[in-house]
This record gives sequence, structure tokens and C-alpha cells, in this order.
Amino acid sequence: LIAILALSALFGCGRGGDDGAPPVQPTRADVFIAFDQPVTSLAGLDFILNSAPGATFDNNTQQIAAINAAQGSLSLALGNFDAATNSTRILLINGAAAGISTGTSPIIRITYAIAAGSGTPTFSIASQATFSAIAPDSGPTTPPVTAANVVVSVTYTAE
Repeated sequence: LIAILALSALFGCGRGGDDGAPPVQPTRADVFIAFDQPVTSLAGLDFILNSAPGATFDNNTQQIAAINAAQGSLSLALGNFDAATNSTRILLINGAAAGISTGTSPIIRITYAIAAGSGTPTFSIASQATFSAIAPDSGPTTPPVTAANVVVSVTYTAE
């Protein structure tokens, strides 16, 4: 996955580059959050997603959504972008009595705008100190999840 993202960044979303055409500047990034292992009792997730300069999230109008196993009326995904630190605090709250079973498919999608001329921004989870995953009883999830278990994947779009 890292190699695919690196190639995408190198060749400007897969267009241009070695054929002599200039790389295409992406205008949007859809960032997906998943776990590298299935979690069977996720009730809450709180973390910071760092982004490179040029990627922005409008707290009032841009999209953030609970998807796949997290999708439904008992789940809510929220994002709060801080332009000064190029970071977004992401919250996922699920109100089901047992939480959700995530599998390894993405459970959150966040859509960022990308400023012209800023290249292809990268995204990463901030340190363990700002990461929290809890079960419905406010204890650890099953299995316990840390920032190291989060998989961040990105799809870039040039419109």
C-alpha cells in the first residue's frame, strides 16, 4: 500500500510524469481509516490525523462519514480541522450496546480539498498520546487498538 501511494505521489495521481506531460495536481483527497486487525467491540475512536500543508478540511461543509461496518444510525463521525497545525481531530462514536465489529475494511472516510500548487499531500496518525479507542464499557477494545494498528489509505482525485 505504501508503495502504491508513493508511486501515486511520484506520478501525480497516475497521470503525466514519464510520458512528458506535466503531473496532474490533485484537487481532492479521500482519506480512509481502517484497522490492520478486526476489532469486535469498538464504541469510540478519538485521534489526530496529520496532513501536509495544502490539504484542508472545512469543518462546516466538507464530508466525513462513518462507512462500512461503522455506517448506520448509531454511528457518528466528526472532524475538526486546525489549519495552524495541519491536523484534524477525528471522533467516531457508536451507540450500539456491544459497539461494532470493524473487520479490516475502512470505517471512516474524510474528504479534503487540496490547494492548487501544493503537490500531493500525505496523511498520518499522530502519536499514541493523542489516540484513544474504547469499548462500550469505556475499557479497551477487543483486541486492544493503538495508533500503530490504524491503516490510513488515500485516493487522490483531479477534477
